[in-house]
Amino acid sequence: MLRRLFLCLVLLPLVAACVLESEEPMIAEKDGVLALAGFGDTLIAYGKSETGEWKKEEDGKLSLRAEDNHYKIWDGNNTMIVTFVPLDGPWWGIQAKMGEEGYTYVLAEINQGAIILRENGCSEIEKVPGLEGAVAFSGGDCKVKPGADWRAMFVSLRNSPPPASMMLKPQG
Repeated sequence: MLRRLFLCLVLLPLVAACVLESEEPMIAEKDGVLALAGFGDTLIAYGKSETGEWKKEEDGKLSLRAEDNHYKIWDGNNTMIVTFVPLDGPWWGIQAKMGEEGYTYVLAEINQGAIILRENGCSEIEKVPGLEGAVAFSGGDCKVKPGADWRAMFVSLRNSPPPASMMLKPQG
């Protein structure tokens, strides 16, 4: 399941085959916020069905553990380190890292006891106004420029939010 979550964060949409990423972290540990207080230690993942309704993933059970200012999410095989940063209202920026891969960035809403992850493939990101100074586009890839203002980048994405792709809810 963590692989699916990672794919959601890293490879969606499949037609774009790339997402917003960086080799080095944009968000410092000190900037992270434990946004999931009260969610417990187990999350259940839901994906979109063909009709657009939320459907529980077959292997959608994830363990959640807070450490410092980030979370470790584990599916029994793989661990992902996830850092949340607040934007405004229900909107959050997420920095995710799994294994030795680089860092991936995704927009999320935390609302009514659920985390809604928003796809942000490069083909969609390239259409978002205000990202020219923060993101380099090349041959279908999109990388955060070194020293970019990550908060301004996430605000630009929030102003043109991509579609919801996955929902995580506390177990119970």
